[in-house]
Amino acid sequence: MHQKPVLPPRRLASSVCPPVGLTGLPWWRSGFLGILFLLLGGCAATPSIYFVGAFFPAWMVSALIGIALAIGARATLVLTGLAPEVPYQLFVSIGVGAIGGVLSWLFLFGW
Repeated sequence: MHQKPVLPPRRLASSVCPPVGLTGLPWWRSGFLGILFLLLGGCAATPSIYFVGAFFPAWMVSALIGIALAIGARATLVLTGLAPEVPYQLFVSIGVGAIGGVLSWLFLFGW
């Protein structure tokens, strides 16, 4: 029987191994996790709205306002006759809806 020779484990050079912090993770990963935990601290309490016996997240109200504004922008373009003149009407309507939704969130729940 022929056996393969057993080699001792190779040691990696210190330049290959990343520096390790106090947590046992590389310094960049532990720093990233620290920043992530600081940023996620604002997610502890979300604004909710009580409606018909249930709590709904407040962002749904802003999303519905944005959708209504987008539909209103499209209807305004059609009713005023500007629809053939305005290029990229879909993007214009989406932009109006997105801006309206973000501004409604800012004014209703931001301050």
